[in-house]
Amino acid sequence: MTYQTVQSSIKRFSWISILIIVAFTSCLPATTTPDVVSQPTHTPTLTQTKPPDYLAWEHTIVGEGSFGRNNYCSSSFSYQYRTLGRLTVAISNHFDEIAQADEIYAAIFQEFNQLTDNSQVDFQNNINVFVIPESNVKNCKSYDSFVFTSPERIGSFEIIQDVIGASAGISEPWVKAGLAYLVSEKEIDHQMLREWYQDTDDLDLLGFFPAYFMTDWVSDNEINIARMTAASIIEFIVENENENFSIELIGGQVDNNLRNQWLSSIGVQRSVEYTYDGFYEPFQISQSNDCSLLVKSEIITFCLNRLPESRFFDKVADAEQLIFRAYNGYRAITEYLVSNAPSISPTLDSNETITIEVSQLDRVGGYSRGNVIKIQDFAAYFSVLHEIVHTYGWNVKLGLYDYNFLLTEGFAEYLGRLLPIYQQPVKEQIWMDVEGWTSSPGISAWFFLDEEQLDTAKDWYLQQGGSIEDQDAIDARLFYDAVSYATMYRDAYGGPMGISIEEAYSRSNLLNDRRLEDAEGLDLSYTQSASYVAWLCDTYSLDQVLQKYVNNEKSTELEGKDFDLLKEEWLAYLLEKGSGIPIPDSPQD
Repeated sequence: MTYQTVQSSIKRFSWISILIIVAFTSCLPATTTPDVVSQPTHTPTLTQTKPPDYLAWEHTIVGEGSFGRNNYCSSSFSYQYRTLGRLTVAISNHFDEIAQADEIYAAIFQEFNQLTDNSQVDFQNNINVFVIPESNVKNCKSYDSFVFTSPERIGSFEIIQDVIGASAGISEPWVKAGLAYLVSEKEIDHQMLREWYQDTDDLDLLGFFPAYFMTDWVSDNEINIARMTAASIIEFIVENENENFSIELIGGQVDNNLRNQWLSSIGVQRSVEYTYDGFYEPFQISQSNDCSLLVKSEIITFCLNRLPESRFFDKVADAEQLIFRAYNGYRAITEYLVSNAPSISPTLDSNETITIEVSQLDRVGGYSRGNVIKIQDFAAYFSVLHEIVHTYGWNVKLGLYDYNFLLTEGFAEYLGRLLPIYQQPVKEQIWMDVEGWTSSPGISAWFFLDEEQLDTAKDWYLQQGGSIEDQDAIDARLFYDAVSYATMYRDAYGGPMGISIEEAYSRSNLLNDRRLEDAEGLDLSYTQSASYVAWLCDTYSLDQVLQKYVNNEKSTELEGKDFDLLKEEWLAYLLEKGSGIPIPDSPQD
């Protein structure tokens, strides 16, 4: 079967209303409920089997059942249902008027009958739709052969996609969107697509991340562009494939080479370099009442909400980048700890998961509580790994039980921002400062240094062999030492990295009832604390530092050295490296 044959047949369909089909779970009566059919693993094929006349739905027997909430639908309800052929329609008992139920049955079975009469595509799965109130359907996500809808949504594009996916065994969201666009008989406006892709700053739309089809993240026009693009690319692929081409494999066949061929075919003289191909395949992506984008992996659940007023989290690309950085960074840091700090390996639970929520908060940046991270604005872009380090049990112990806030924040900043084992957005912050960006007149944008401090930091950094030729060349770990040197006697002027730990905790009410009399180093800034911890790990090894401060081991090289002595050694290291470079407000100048 060629897809051209399928497409010419599909385009004849008239979708006035939408199919609503319900899948039954094991809780349904075994004697009256149809069995759930597994999703197929091959492409829809031509079938010679004549489907039943779905207009004869009134002759079917009405059954009763109940739905228990699960991971895909948090609502539970009783319902009535009718089954004919491959279609089961189940209607929640919230609709208690017989006339209303009959109208729903008639619309669905009539539309499904029209589809099967005109289609040469074998919709070979038994599909099932729950028709439930609009207030409940928002809490349910269609999956496998289960489709959830409400009377208000009958006929919507989204339900068409779900029905196509359930009936044909297609799970790739953008493929379902493209096929639904073709079924809708809408024309593909290649001139509109050509003008869009010739001018847009967001070529990553061609990666078809699901948020590009969600109204919370993009405009109606952008959704239309995404759907039309999906349909056009499906047509383009089919025209260049043989008769054995599999629709189900389209998603895995799209790469930058194909995207650029398609762009050229519609007359766009640009190229795209989408970097996330294959990355999201294992993830479950949906929506919920509290999460306009809900992404679940085996180690992190992301509850993401677009922040229209923030330049750091107002685009789909920002969400993709956060997920990529957090997921890969979390794995990289964990592997780094296992390799370099075997003494705490038993505390690293491979089955432990964390949740990252991005939403509007009443405090700057973000915070973590146990395994839940709440974050917003610039912190979502720059500091998500800092917060992830706070979720490790050993880091929680340092702060919550040992009151060692210096090490708590120092390790979060060091492990979460300064290691070269993951993408380092902190390089962008450093680059902006050295290039002259300011937060206020005379004060640098991110480290909040005055001009004299910034010149001193650059001199120290360059004297150690650091490069500021371009952003990629920056050594973030070394620059933190440079800033610590430049602010040794004159504090930075606030900001997220220049503020002292004590002041930051006080402003955010993070101290609460914790004891402070035993806490040391609270006068250091976040930048200085990271420099101090990095120096500790370079000098004594990461494993020995964690052995002493987490496991309370008495036999490390750190034994007998209190904070005052270690701080003196750290400052001496910075002074030795900065020999000859004046320090602002130094008592020796």
